[in-house]
Amino acid sequence: MRVYLCVLSIIFFGCNSSTNKDSQAGESSENVVSNADFMKPQKISFQELPSAITVVGTFNEAWKWTDSLGENIFVLSHEVKKDVQPKEFDEEAESGFIYTAHYLLKEGKYRAIRTSTDDQKSCSFDLLCDFIPGSTTISDLDNNGYAEIKYQFAKACRSDVSPSAMTLVLRENGKSYMLNGTRWVAFEDGMSFNITEDNANLDGNSPLKDELAEMERAMGRYESEYQFSNAPPAFLSFARKEWIKYAKENMGD
Repeated sequence: MRVYLCVLSIIFFGCNSSTNKDSQAGESSENVVSNADFMKPQKISFQELPSAITVVGTFNEAWKWTDSLGENIFVLSHEVKKDVQPKEFDEEAESGFIYTAHYLLKEGKYRAIRTSTDDQKSCSFDLLCDFIPGSTTISDLDNNGYAEIKYQFAKACRSDVSPSAMTLVLRENGKSYMLNGTRWVAFEDGMSFNITEDNANLDGNSPLKDELAEMERAMGRYESEYQFSNAPPAFLSFARKEWIKYAKENMGD
């Protein structure tokens, strides 16, 4: 149990948090002529990406759609790098990185209008830093003609059955909204998943003094909904459902 709690401390305090590292340039508000493909997102393969788009690391997935900004392509990828360790250290460490890139077709060329990255650094245990399969969506929840991009990713550095951190990001036309917390994992026999939209928000609840009890209480839940305070109501309702959908982690999948 002492090793278990030590690894948890590494995950929650020693590893890099989900700091937003987005860079943004040249958002366009141009209206486009409506057509049959308007707001009909399509998942495209790596081979279908225009040659002007460069993928950093390993390709995860890409989406293409048309909205009031124009023709869009959104790319997700990840990468693992070996850390350069001083000679006096025997353990090898790795760092994981995830990347997103949003491209817009302008004057016949695809230009990156927003990129972001997140990471899990210097892990000598089992490293996790990747997008959650199936969690990416393209929608227009508020019916304003601008698509919302939603994706979720998980990060961890662990050597036992312990929860990974999870972040949900929802973006629309240059604005981002996030939920940050941990996934739920069964670390002993007899545990059942009981996270719902009604109990997933930890905001306003005081942490428990016992570290293991607090970890169990927080699993599968997010810290706060404050980033959605000024978002359309449909955004938070959707984000809650999507959080629950991917909150449970099945180790080994």
